[in-house]
This record gives sequence, structure tokens and C-alpha cells, in this order.
Amino acid sequence: MTQLDIWKVIANILMYVGYGGAFLAFLIGLIMWGVGHKIGGRHVLDEGKTTIIRAIAVGMILGSAGAIWTWVVSQ
Repeated sequence: MTQLDIWKVIANILMYVGYGGAFLAFLIGLIMWGVGHKIGGRHVLDEGKTTIIRAIAVGMILGSAGAIWTWVVSQ
């Protein structure tokens, strides 16, 4: 296994861990938004929406980083 292959494996591991974390944050945001009015009022609703937006942004950034990494490695 060459050094480039090792870096590819590390990058893939970090990317999938990031995707998993973003997905969990998205689910937590959905739960907060869905039941926020019963457990904490307006503040929890707003935090849930903010968490969902951040999770989507992180997913887009990770997807873009993966595409850029693939393009750089293929050059």
C-alpha cells in the first residue's frame, strides 16, 4: 500500500464519520423541531431549525470536499 492509498483511506474514513455526524445532527434537529413546542417552546424550535440548516451545510461541504479531493487525486 502506497502513501497515497493510505491518505485516501484516511480521507474516506473522515468523510464518512463526518457524514454520520451530520446525519445524526440532522435527526436531532428534526426531533427538536418536531417536539420543541411541547418541551421547551420557541427557543427549542429555533435551535432545531438552526441545527438542521447546519447539518445540511456540513453535508454539502463534505460532498464538495470529496468531489474536489477526487478531482485533485485524478489529475
